[in-house]
Amino acid sequence: MTFSFKVKKGLMGARIEGMIEVGDKEIILSARPSSSIINAIIDEDKIKEMIESKADELLG
Repeated sequence: MTFSFKVKKGLMGARIEGMIEVGDKEIILSARPSSSIINAIIDEDKIKEMIESKADELLG
């Protein structure tokens, strides 16, 4: 399954796109910003943390 959503910080924003693969015992989430500008605004580790947090929230 693919996904896409917008992130925003101040006046700047970007789209995050990715794919979720579901296996028998694991879920693999791959994501990337659609623009390299977002990496200059938000640290890659922070993006990863936000996505993991939201996935945990949604999947329990």
